[in-house]
Amino acid sequence: MRSTLSDAELAQARTAFFETDQDGSGAIDRSELAHMLKSLGQTPTKSMIEEIFIAADGGADANGNGKIELREFLCWYSKQLQKKNNTAHDDVRCTCTCTCTCTCTCTCTCTCTWY
Repeated sequence: MRSTLSDAELAQARTAFFETDQDGSGAIDRSELAHMLKSLGQTPTKSMIEEIFIAADGGADANGNGKIELREFLCWYSKQLQKKNNTAHDDVRCTCTCTCTCTCTCTCTCTCTWY
């Protein structure tokens, strides 16, 4: 499992963190996270916010201070990218159907449908 971010991913994660940290405290609180999710067109529930906080604040260094600090955010962000990459890979399937009906040794053509 990949646990590091590329330079571009790191830059994107840092930008997202500092844009979400509206008060400049160096940490994201629940209201800042809710605001960020709303700006992305989501309707965050309290349970959604808590789930993210448990995954980030409790999962990275278990300090449980009720805020997501940069290091915790980067660990969480990296895990989310990994999940996204795994899911994208799992969701892509190909169904190939051979359309060749001849019995000679010609090259068969296949039609692939990706979904």
